[in-house]
Amino acid sequence: MPSTRLRWGDTRVSSFPDGRACLVVRYLDPQGRQFEWVPMWSQVQELVDRAANVEVVNKPDSEWLGGLARTVHSVSEKVELHHDAYRFQGFLRRIEAGCLVIAVQNDEPLTLTPAFPLSRAFIEGWLDSYVSGLVINGYVVTLSTEKDMSVPVPSDNIFGGQKFEKRRFRIGYPSSGEAPTELPDIPF
Repeated sequence: MPSTRLRWGDTRVSSFPDGRACLVVRYLDPQGRQFEWVPMWSQVQELVDRAANVEVVNKPDSEWLGGLARTVHSVSEKVELHHDAYRFQGFLRRIEAGCLVIAVQNDEPLTLTPAFPLSRAFIEGWLDSYVSGLVINGYVVTLSTEKDMSVPVPSDNIFGGQKFEKRRFRIGYPSSGEAPTELPDIPF
């Protein structure tokens, strides 16, 4: 079977079913059909390394080599900056001067700046909830909690009437009600 050349589409950040973020690379075939690849980091490392080697073989004084070197340097700097990344858990006790105040077990409360706007619905719905989140460079970039919600369930009641059941859901913020499937690119 002859191979088909794919052309570049784009990249985006999405999430696995368990909530971890993942990189999605999109490609298009000559008919415009879209293909997605979620690479392992070892594959990305190999791709960058081989790209540099191929360019050296093609044109040792290539301007693209400088671009690859700048990208590798930029990645190195980001890795250093992200050493200030951590996860937290605790109770969201209050909002103070635009910051989230999280009570953590056996420690001083955390006062964290969110990287997202705080809506009235957020404040009303999330205060005194047990939350977990991710902080990068001093900003809360994700926040989640578990909530009990009543949901309609199928009923064998011949008189109609809707039956409801309490179920536990993990929800994320910011979102439109469900855990996000597309995370924003974070410019840190």
